[in-house]
Amino acid sequence: MAPSTRFPRFACVPFLHLLLLLAFHLVRFVGIDARSVSTRPLNVTTTPRVQCVGTESWLAPNFVKEDCYVAVQNLYKYDYRFHPDEAFTFFSGGFAPIHRTMMVQTPRRYKESTCTLAIVMFRTLGRVDIPGGLHHNDAVRDKATYREIYDAARTMEEQCVEQGTYPANVGWAVVGAKRSVGVFLWATDSTTNYHVPMGPFLATLTANGSGMRTAEE
Repeated sequence: MAPSTRFPRFACVPFLHLLLLLAFHLVRFVGIDARSVSTRPLNVTTTPRVQCVGTESWLAPNFVKEDCYVAVQNLYKYDYRFHPDEAFTFFSGGFAPIHRTMMVQTPRRYKESTCTLAIVMFRTLGRVDIPGGLHHNDAVRDKATYREIYDAARTMEEQCVEQGTYPANVGWAVVGAKRSVGVFLWATDSTTNYHVPMGPFLATLTANGSGMRTAEE
């Protein structure tokens, strides 16, 4: 009788155990790597990177940096405190959205005397000189939360207005899922502010969030 070619019973168990062990460690490795490059949700608060600016075109002879504290609080007063963590679609003024719900037109300014806080889509800045190397894009629309914007404004307030070395007391930051929304602090009478298109200075959502109620200054 010819010798049997069948594998002995349970002969493959150690080999299968080794395969399972290798697969387990591979999954653990891939999982850790994936978490390290995952994109954070819109409503997760981290300290945003900002660029402080001392360029002449961003300033004005009558600029009083303390006015910027009130400009930042105007953002809190008119927008942030109502909907801090809802993702709104910010769009440039030349773009006509089909639905107004959860849409915010830019440029959007919060002015206090000599200092203006502005939310501006980068694609609408035109001739404006933007000092610094923060990466940004030029999408027509982008999603962001007012928490992101307020955190950026507060960081500029701390790093540029309070701690910045004169004249670098204004600045800018990038927010948005596509990194296309700019948050800016500059002098109200600066040439930069004049080169940016006009828009609503103060605006809030209606109580039911179904439309916009604006108040021009």
